[in-house]
Amino acid sequence: MESSSNFDSSLDYSLHFDFKRISDLDLKEIVNLSYYGPTLCWGDIDLVAQELIIRLDFIGYEISNQENAIFAKIVKQIYSILKKIRSPHVLTIHQKFNDYYINQVPSPVMSPIKSPPPIHK
Repeated sequence: MESSSNFDSSLDYSLHFDFKRISDLDLKEIVNLSYYGPTLCWGDIDLVAQELIIRLDFIGYEISNQENAIFAKIVKQIYSILKKIRSPHVLTIHQKFNDYYINQVPSPVMSPIKSPPPIHK
């Protein structure tokens, strides 16, 4: 067995994920495994955070629906780990989740009502 002293820092050891094939639950597992692994893996957690933001935007205000309850729970679990590693994505996920989950769907913007001009005879 080789010694860990043969670590070549010039190589890229980051993981490459095919997020189209990874479920929400798998995202959580990747984050858990990466968090408890070497700190070099924390960059992979940031990749998952970026995907989480994409999925959060896709679901949007429907995150508070019952069929998305598991995803909402996964977001909270990943968010707690992102806070621990001080990820740059913490604030974005926090703001988006609170906006989508707590706030109501925004009403469409309506232009102000204008009276028609008076007709002069």
